[in-house]
Amino acid sequence: MNIREVEKSSFSVIGKEGLGKSQEADIWIPPLWQQATNAFDEIAHLVKQPLAVWGAMSDEARTFSAWSDGGLYLAGAEVENTTKTPENWTKWTFPSFRYLVVETATYEMHKVYSEIENFMAQQDLELVGAVQEHHSISAENPEELELWFPIERI
Repeated sequence: MNIREVEKSSFSVIGKEGLGKSQEADIWIPPLWQQATNAFDEIAHLVKQPLAVWGAMSDEARTFSAWSDGGLYLAGAEVENTTKTPENWTKWTFPSFRYLVVETATYEMHKVYSEIENFMAQQDLELVGAVQEHHSISAENPEELELWFPIERI
């Protein structure tokens, strides 16, 4: 497992938001991606380049705390923090964090969660927020993504 450390200052994502349970994520999250993809032309002019696509997660209070039994998910793209939110879209602005970033594939996400949990315990690190998904837009490897594990709020 290739792990790198990244500091990312505050950033914003505009997307389609949903609320659901962790164990039912395979049911309620794909429709959010479908909604965002189908209406992408509405926000394309707002999106930062190069395109950064995020599957963002937060607790229900929108404090970016980790899910317990479920929480909020935002399927969207990164925009400038000052971007105004278009009608029928949701914008989240993340605080600055230091992250451990792991490249993986969607079908290996559960394995990575287990491995990073062990790694963090060995390094005496704690998860301080919700894990974020940074998705590849590669036509060759559409299953590729990065999981961003927040380890310090900056």
